[in-house]
Amino acid sequence: MNDSLQQFEPAYGLGQSCTNYLLKELPATVTISGIKFKGNCKVKLEMQRKAAIRLYGEFKKVPEAYGIPVSMGESLESFSINGYDIPGFRTSGHYNLVSNELTITWCPSHNSVSISEQEKKHISHAFCHLFNFLDVSGSRKFPYQKNGYRGRIDHIDLDTYHWKIELKSLGKTQEIIRSLNEEGGYQLTHAGRIQKLDGSAFSGNELSDCLTMLTFLLSFARGCWCNPVCSVGIDRASDVVLESWSVPRESWKPHVGWLSAQNDTQLPSFASSFSKKWSNEDWRETLRETIYWYLNANDSSQGIDTGIILAQAAIEKLSYQYVVIEKRLILREGFRSLVASDKFRILMSSLKIPIDIPTESRDITNIANDKIWLDAPHALTDIRNALIHPERGSFSFSDNLDSFYQAWKLSLWYLELSILAVCEYKGTFYNRLKDGYESDAEEVPWILSKSPSA
Repeated sequence: MNDSLQQFEPAYGLGQSCTNYLLKELPATVTISGIKFKGNCKVKLEMQRKAAIRLYGEFKKVPEAYGIPVSMGESLESFSINGYDIPGFRTSGHYNLVSNELTITWCPSHNSVSISEQEKKHISHAFCHLFNFLDVSGSRKFPYQKNGYRGRIDHIDLDTYHWKIELKSLGKTQEIIRSLNEEGGYQLTHAGRIQKLDGSAFSGNELSDCLTMLTFLLSFARGCWCNPVCSVGIDRASDVVLESWSVPRESWKPHVGWLSAQNDTQLPSFASSFSKKWSNEDWRETLRETIYWYLNANDSSQGIDTGIILAQAAIEKLSYQYVVIEKRLILREGFRSLVASDKFRILMSSLKIPIDIPTESRDITNIANDKIWLDAPHALTDIRNALIHPERGSFSFSDNLDSFYQAWKLSLWYLELSILAVCEYKGTFYNRLKDGYESDAEEVPWILSKSPSA
């Protein structure tokens, strides 16, 4: 594994296309009725319908009085590997009456396992793995050729507030994504390398914080959950000093969002802006909540009605944090007394995001006069209210499906732009309202408003 990492290649065989990966074999101990039994454990990453970490333990010389009850469903008091207790639960067990061997399948509570000291600052750099990310163009590109296949490797450099992060695509990432589009599931698309900007050593806890930030950054760019998994920490002597195994949160989903994967400047520019905002504790919690709501709202399989409600809840959360807490444009009591559309207007106007109903939202525009909608915030909040309080209005979901679909897209458009704006992003974005090619990119509106021709 160490040789692969030094060459910035995937560890644990994760670059191979399969559904089960053996991550590690380690000594294990189980406690049954106060008695400890030692054995061995295989740690596996399984990629069937839903990704999961499973521990497969084998324990010999277990007396019948202890082995039989566990095989029949009795709970274990603890399960540990390499001296680290792994909270979780038993999913299956088998006891061999002839050999007195007990086998147990153990499911960690949080679908993650770490077997390293987290507080000690002894990591010089770390590696991680990324499943189901996009074929994002990197600022550095290299040709790839193997067994007659020709491709390219993209290096995406992300300099964040405290961290230097490099994402490297695989030689076959383009082919892998074509396969994912056809078959779905989970496949590795990128390897990651992480170190401090100043080159200093860091702890497992610091790495965990960095990976959390990276999860929300990449997920917002991806438009669905996309988290780094299976991280490995290396010290200055090139020894492995940390291993933490985890799973991708979601299987493959088509990309719908603000990022144009063919653009090699958007992700690095946003990473720098986002990480600075993330370093502020108040904003960190706000970004965690709003991106969580954004990812759920962006999933059309959960229903566009749900998406409209969640996206607008996230906008209101952003408005409070930006307008009341950061800029102090209005007192808390005053903000609470505002109607929802005014909470949207004060945020959008402050961020220089246009509030007129876009021409692309034709069905909403067509009924705006009849509904006396002044602008997009008025239309969106009225449509949301029709979902939450149907008894208050005459706007029916079933009679206006196209309008609701456009309201869903427009709500997400405003939420994407609001997050980009509060992070002070100054690059380009893909405009989901225009249904153009993903390679199309345009300037964010707060940059256009500063141009001489504006």
